[in-house]
Amino acid sequence: MSPSFFRGADIVDRSLFDPPPTEVAATVVPAIAGPPPSAEEARVVVEEYFKAFDADDFEAVRSKTVGTARVQTDQVIAEVERQEDEQGVDVDLRVSGLQLAPEPPQGSAQAIGAEFVVEAWVNAFIGDLKAQEIKSRSSFRVARVPEGIRIVEIVERPQP
Repeated sequence: MSPSFFRGADIVDRSLFDPPPTEVAATVVPAIAGPPPSAEEARVVVEEYFKAFDADDFEAVRSKTVGTARVQTDQVIAEVERQEDEQGVDVDLRVSGLQLAPEPPQGSAQAIGAEFVVEAWVNAFIGDLKAQEIKSRSSFRVARVPEGIRIVEIVERPQP
């Protein structure tokens, strides 16, 4: 079992960013509606995804995804909400570091590499408490689908 996302606050039992169970993370292939977006178009979508997480606007986060990325994102959101409900706390996710760089296209998707830091803050009776800091590297695959330009898959990269 991984360390708790809120281990600093010592209040929950697992990380929000644990890889999802294999049976839940099955590949969901969205319909492609055109050529891959440009690296700049893809970068903007990924940046908006992180801005929405930083604002705790989960509907906006979800709106940037389809297919497998939607399943992956829904799992993170569900885990945040589960931990909030179980522990009776409000979680504030803050993106404190974000570096984006284009990667080679992946078939019908433009890949954007992201190195990021997400901090989880909880509102405790003594004030806001930084419960955990998670550093991660991922490749965000962005494609043109009927809904627009969306993230279709998020592939976690090993830490250096």
